[in-house]
Amino acid sequence: MAATLLLSLHFILPGLTMIPQPFHLLGFGVIAVALTLFGWSILLFQLAGTAIKPFQESTTLIINGPYQISRNPIYLAMAMILFGLAILLGTLTPFIAVLGFVFLIDRVFIQAEETHLKTTFPDKYPAYCRQVRRWV
Repeated sequence: MAATLLLSLHFILPGLTMIPQPFHLLGFGVIAVALTLFGWSILLFQLAGTAIKPFQESTTLIINGPYQISRNPIYLAMAMILFGLAILLGTLTPFIAVLGFVFLIDRVFIQAEETHLKTTFPDKYPAYCRQVRRWV
């Protein structure tokens, strides 16, 4: 949905060109890094045998791999994919969708998930939060 909004903003109200050609191609690199982060993060959930979907019961707190740098590497990867797409498009307005996505995910999903994780892992999760930042 965020990608649809991002593309719509570019084609309907593109605004100022922020990233000229050929520099816009750097967006492919950002997307490649994001897809790697996304896949790695999901793999760790699968290896641990715990739920990956938001608000489902977690049996294990994942704190290794990319979770040592970000408490939310999957959401970070999603934001990076949108950011990479905005770079590829090169105009101003797609970046608004990226900011909107980050704000919505942070305020709605992450805060609710963190409340749930504090309840599920009352000893481990607060300590983890003190060591690792929410985004990066």
